[in-house]
Parts: sequence; C-alpha cells; structure tokens
Amino acid sequence: MEIGSIIKKLRRERGLTQEELAERLDVTPQAVSKWENGAGLPDISQIVPLANVFDVPTDVLFGKQPGGDMLRIAELRERTRNVKTARDAADVSDAWRELAREMPNNYAVQLEHARTLGMKNGTLGQAAQLRDEAVRVYERILERCTDMEIRNTATSLLCHLYLETGDRDNAIKLAQSLPHVYASRELVLMDIANYGGGSRGSLPFIRDNLSLFARLLRGILQILIGTGKMYADVDDAEYERLYGYVKPLIELQFWEPHMADARDREFTHYYGNLAVRQAGRGEAEALDNAEKAAEYAARVVAANPVPDGNESIGEMQFVMGVIRDNPDFDMFRAEPRFIALVERINALDA
Repeated sequence: MEIGSIIKKLRRERGLTQEELAERLDVTPQAVSKWENGAGLPDISQIVPLANVFDVPTDVLFGKQPGGDMLRIAELRERTRNVKTARDAADVSDAWRELAREMPNNYAVQLEHARTLGMKNGTLGQAAQLRDEAVRVYERILERCTDMEIRNTATSLLCHLYLETGDRDNAIKLAQSLPHVYASRELVLMDIANYGGGSRGSLPFIRDNLSLFARLLRGILQILIGTGKMYADVDDAEYERLYGYVKPLIELQFWEPHMADARDREFTHYYGNLAVRQAGRGEAEALDNAEKAAEYAARVVAANPVPDGNESIGEMQFVMGVIRDNPDFDMFRAEPRFIALVERINALDA
C-alpha cells in the first residue's frame, strides 16, 4: 500500500477530515488531498508529525506492521540460540547481515550482525575479511549509538578483535573507556538482593553472578599462572597448586545443565595442558590427564555431530596436537594405555 493510501486509511479510522488533518500539520487541505490521491508525497519533515497525529510508529506510514520488526528480530535471536550446524551458523549470520542492511540505525541489530560474523567457517583469508567487517560495524556503532549497554558490549567485543589483529594499544585504550567493575549491573543487583535479605526474583541475578565471577577469578588466576611461569616466579609446586584452583572455577562458571558442552570444551583444554606440563617433566600422571582430555574431547564431538564443518574441530585438533603428536609424550608411546589413547584420539576424526 502506498503512503497516500495509508494516510487516507489512518485519517478515516480516526474520524478526521482532510481539513482537520491539514490544520494539525499546518499544511493546506489541497496538500493532503494530493498525498491521498497519489499526486504528491508529504515532505520528509512531515513524517514524524503525521505519525504523531495518528499515534503510530513512522514505519507504519511506509507499510510496515507495528511490531513487525521486533518480531523478526526476536525470531532471528531464537534461530541464533538454536544453531546446531555450521550451515545453520552461516545462514543465521547471513540473515543478520540482511537485517542490518534494512535497519542501519537499529544498533541492536548491527551488534548481532557483527557478533555473528564470527560464526561463519571459511579459509584464513575469509576469516580475516569477516573479522575486518565486524571491526568496521563495531566502530560505526561506537561512532553513532548512544545506548550505553549496546556501546559497552560493542566496546568489549571490539577489544578482543583488536587483540586478534595485534592492535594491543587500541585494545587497551578502548578497554579503559569501559565502566569500572563497581559500577556494573551485576554487583549493584547483588547488593540490592543482599540488602533485601534475598528473594525469589533475585535468583536470576545470583545465577548470572556465579558464572560471571567464576570467569573473572579464573581469568585472573590464569594470568597469574601464565605470567609467573613466563618470568620463573612460579615453581612447579606453586604452579600445580594454582592450576588446581582453576578446575572448580570452570565447574562454577559452567554450572547450569545447558552449559555442559562449554564445560566439556574447557576441561578438554584444562586436562590437556596439565598433561603436557607433566609429560615434559616425565611424570606418570601425564597419561591419566591425557586420557581425561581425550574423554572430554569425545563428549564434545558426540554433542556436535556436524557433517558440514564440525564445530568440535578445535577440540580434536587440540588433543591431536598436544597429546598424539607431541614429542613430550614419547616416553609413553610403547605403553598399551597410550596406544589405546591414540586410537581413541584418531577415532574422533574418523
């Protein structure tokens, strides 16, 4: 339906004459008549006043149903949450790109577009192009968007992309523009829940905080371990003690049932890295932890049986690289347990 027909329909539904509508818009009745007959179009400056007179969103004047865009966005968010295969991921990413083209000023859509670009598989060159596209979208959001939640999310994600491209200085500069932790929603909501003695309504915040703060503590701990190891400030015994704290933090971070796949991925790397360090020192426990890493990798592969680009390939490559193909494990290669372990790892890629 053309805009003139829509104006005519809305005017009649509200019981207005052409003269009354013209008076409210400070235009002539002849102008309204031309719009409705298709002989002319309202000036762009009249779109918002027209929408205000009819009490509708401006999109309605252009033939869009009220709430239609919100429904499309909600449906696409649901599709994104239910991605199972690499083909699904590519389709969802393309859908967000198309929606972003239609809604250049909807920064929530722009944010999802940039975020889902990383879901697409491809060659290294294609991955770099997608990353550069995401960077441009995030930077445009920060230039134009005034919604602080969207800005902060875009800032956080852009920091990580800058790090991927080696732009550490810009990543640090951008990170310093984010609010400090004491101004975070999670801490304030937790304080409110504590002050009120706790309530059923506060449970979602508590759940979110459990995962969030476990992640923060784990990140701090792993930086401490990595930096200490780099500068030889952490001896083997201290390393083992600190690294042992990481396991319960992984369990806390991914404690809900729907997080099982993410938890299995993390434990694949946790036990694999521990096994490598122990193998380098010739410790028998290395084989125990290598078996655990392979067990968790097998769970990830079983949970992600994707024929067209397996999303569990990262875990397969990890156990192949750090265990099967690592010379640190040469001392175990003749042992039946290690031979069986290699067979299990090879089966992951069958």
